[in-house]
Amino acid sequence: MKTNILQHTKVILFLVVFATVILVTGASAQTSGFVGTFTLPHEVLWGAAVLPPGSYTIHMSSIHAPGFVRSTDGKTQAIVFTVASGDPEKGNPSLTIMTHGGKRQVVSMSLPATGVSLVYSPLTKSEREILAKGKQIEGVPLTAQK
Repeated sequence: MKTNILQHTKVILFLVVFATVILVTGASAQTSGFVGTFTLPHEVLWGAAVLPPGSYTIHMSSIHAPGFVRSTDGKTQAIVFTVASGDPEKGNPSLTIMTHGGKRQVVSMSLPATGVSLVYSPLTKSEREILAKGKQIEGVPLTAQK
């Protein structure tokens, strides 16, 4: 009888450990990072950084961590901080750039594979109205790296 109880205890313990490993692995997959490349056709403000036209790589260890942006020529580097998050746009990963007062600014990055859109510059009510009308908004494709 003690052997049965011991075997049942071992099975239950194994199942608890197995379930914990599965849950932790699943949770870390949801918060996994992102590495991608993009090309800016114009000078763009991203947070406090000014990024000249060119090709860039972005590295994020987690979707909740700051992004490290670096030009492929190594001349420009920046750290960008997310201020909010939301649901991603449908389609492929992309940056959303808004032109306001003659300046282009990254307002968000949509990462459908991670299930999130990262916001870098919250929009005012009038900016949201412009966005809804589809004016002065530009999408820059991101290519996810594996």
